[in-house]
Amino acid sequence: MKVYLKTRAGKWILVKGWLKQVSTRSGKRTQGYALLGEETDPPEVEGGEELVIPASGFSRLLSKVVNAGEGVVVVEQVDTEHLRVRGKSEDVRRVAQIARELKIVE
Repeated sequence: MKVYLKTRAGKWILVKGWLKQVSTRSGKRTQGYALLGEETDPPEVEGGEELVIPASGFSRLLSKVVNAGEGVVVVEQVDTEHLRVRGKSEDVRRVAQIARELKIVE
């Protein structure tokens, strides 16, 4: 699924996936992940649905949604603790189903 994410700086990013970063420090190996995407303009979403989700579990949700098949959703911040997901009704329902599976929303 294509996910368009609005950053805090007001720029739109089309999320392409995750980049795995491995660092070794004092013999200890740690893994981190960075968001991989490109700056672009979001598509117009009219007549669709909206879903407000907590921002706390968004990283886990984003990794699943990007690999969820076809569809387009637009994600923007409502406040510091919530995000709004907009898109066609079937795409938003699929995001809501994934969020329930991950126990992000009830």
